[in-house]
Amino acid sequence: MLTMNYTYRIHPNATGQTELLEGMERCRGVYHYALGELKDWIAARHCPADRYSLEKESGGMGAIAMGSLLC
Repeated sequence: MLTMNYTYRIHPNATGQTELLEGMERCRGVYHYALGELKDWIAARHCPADRYSLEKESGGMGAIAMGSLLC
């Protein structure tokens, strides 16, 4: 299989450089905002399953199988 790769370079003027930098800053801001939203969403649904005591659960393993440890 023949794979061809191309590299393109751009040489923007001062105005083009400013526009590219502004666009990259906007993309960075959107990325970090989405990353923060995802992190908050995961933290809100975090289930500390390692902190449950299996001995204290009523019904033993049957209760676990029925989903008593669901958060």
